[in-house]
Amino acid sequence: MHFRKILYAPFFVPGEERRQFMTNEILSAINETVGTEVFSIWFLIGALGCFILWFGWYGFNGAAATTGDQLASIFMSTTISPAAATVVCMIFTWIRYGKPDVSMCLNASLAGLVAITAPCDVTDTTGSMIIGAVAGVLVVFGVWFCDNVAHVDDPVGAVAVHCVNGIWGTIAVGLFATSTVPESTINGLFYGGSYFCEYHCFSEIHWI
Repeated sequence: MHFRKILYAPFFVPGEERRQFMTNEILSAINETVGTEVFSIWFLIGALGCFILWFGWYGFNGAAATTGDQLASIFMSTTISPAAATVVCMIFTWIRYGKPDVSMCLNASLAGLVAITAPCDVTDTTGSMIIGAVAGVLVVFGVWFCDNVAHVDDPVGAVAVHCVNGIWGTIAVGLFATSTVPESTINGLFYGGSYFCEYHCFSEIHWI
């Protein structure tokens, strides 16, 4: 019976109650029936899935490159942004909840990848780090907003990862684009650029 509750919880427990339900009841059920090893394997499988996505993202973003130097720059930004998002999310959840949230940190890695996708070929190291850091915080608030305000049943945090940080990444093009990276010819608002880049950025949002 306990194991059946574990399997059904993500599908039948309302979003705003799921985290408390999993924490207070499912953990005790696991400890009493099958031990902590089964619960630990969930994080292992989740981390493996996150790593596979991260690895595949190099091909996804790297397809935008036209030269070897640009490809190296894209790989750099695709590495820094999710790494920064993960670390910032770990620190933020540690402060907010009293301990790091592993599942949220895995989502933060994906949020950093989503956020850097649009500006991956036009941002430098500093821009990538800031974009990722903001994504690491946005994903936490995005999950909280879906669960407690919008009451959207989003068990895996897809809205916070892909919608919220997709919008953030698009806006970041107009803020952090720089002509100092290979093959880039535009400068964003924070790099002394004109408002054309900002206009182009919000035109993309309007088109979406």
